[in-house]
Amino acid sequence: MRPASFSFCRTDRLRTFRRLGTTAAVEETASPYALIRNGFAAGVPFAPHARIEVVEVGAGLAIARLEDSPEVHNHIGSVHAGAVFTLGETASAAAMLGVFAEQMPIIRPVTIEATISYLKIARGTLVATARTALAAEHLQDEFAAQGRATLDLSVDIADDRGIAAQMKATWMVSASKSGRGWMSAFYR
Repeated sequence: MRPASFSFCRTDRLRTFRRLGTTAAVEETASPYALIRNGFAAGVPFAPHARIEVVEVGAGLAIARLEDSPEVHNHIGSVHAGAVFTLGETASAAAMLGVFAEQMPIIRPVTIEATISYLKIARGTLVATARTALAAEHLQDEFAAQGRATLDLSVDIADDRGIAAQMKATWMVSASKSGRGWMSAFYR
């Protein structure tokens, strides 16, 4: 498989990134967290395909949303378990990237484990809130010292009636051997 290609054009204060027909406009002066939030769809095209939007990113925190639509329903009219899982994993990815926002050009993150507990039937629009178990500074120190870090995250996935599912995700983040990290094209 060939690596994805990115193209860039600069206009005034905007940098536009295009990948596989997805366009995200990002302020030149935007924070790394805004870059993750606004560029997530280009970096992970499956997220918008699955109708998931990353709406907030911070150091070890992220919120993602899955709007209700018939395409994400199962045979009983509730949100499909696979869509719930994908929402949780996407939120965990954004929270992980928030920890390493400044290192994105050099990191290679991989999910190494994810488990989910479905607590009730999920209906309507869902919101996933992901948090790292350890402080971002601790994880950044681990990465600086060892060239890799393991992150445990918890994710609460809720509908308008409360928490519908809880996920635990573990990510391994290592330095990219190729020198091209996740979303490195956003930093050219």
